[in-house]
Amino acid sequence: VLIGADGFVSYMQRYTGQISSYHNLRDFPFDRQIFRIEIGPISLNSGQLQLIADNKNTWISNRLNVEGWTVKGVNLASEEYFFRQIDQDVSVLALTIDAKRNQDYYVYRVLLLLGFVVAMSWIIFWIPPSRLEFQIGLGATAMLTVIAFNLSVSSRLPQLGYLTILDKILAVSIGLVFLSIVEGLVAGLLVLKEREDLALKIDKVSRVIFPVALILAWAALIYS
Repeated sequence: VLIGADGFVSYMQRYTGQISSYHNLRDFPFDRQIFRIEIGPISLNSGQLQLIADNKNTWISNRLNVEGWTVKGVNLASEEYFFRQIDQDVSVLALTIDAKRNQDYYVYRVLLLLGFVVAMSWIIFWIPPSRLEFQIGLGATAMLTVIAFNLSVSSRLPQLGYLTILDKILAVSIGLVFLSIVEGLVAGLLVLKEREDLALKIDKVSRVIFPVALILAWAALIYS
């Protein structure tokens, strides 16, 4: 309790506890969330007690540090809610924290490495289509690698009942590796049918189509 020279009394009370809230993580890890904390007395109605926001003396924006997030803004406002449980209006302080998830970890530790694994499967397009067994072996290695990478990453992702952007990126990447194997098989079968010229043309076109498809698919998922 602080008593000023003019007789004004200030009472300060600290509360600690765990707070949880629901968020839509479909854009993970490129999401931006609003964290909202509401504080109010349920034993007194708004006519008996009014909570007034004091942003000048809050200082939370200078001290708030959330691991993995960049705080874009903090706002404290006075609001009035009707609580059906007690059948009365209650004065509430609403603290709103606007934060954006830091993406660097997922870009460099997940997407970059995943891109290298997918690009490994494109070596098939530079191998002579007559070397079918080598193409299939390389494709199978790339497929096992990307699946193992997916399993490794999934343990660090939020356990949700729906797909996030990162889940879709992983699925698209696995699909492109599989299509690379299919392309190698088709080119090899064409050689067996003495149509090596066509097989070489398919390889040359695939050298461009697959990287472009990967870039466009990832961009569409991230920026959609």
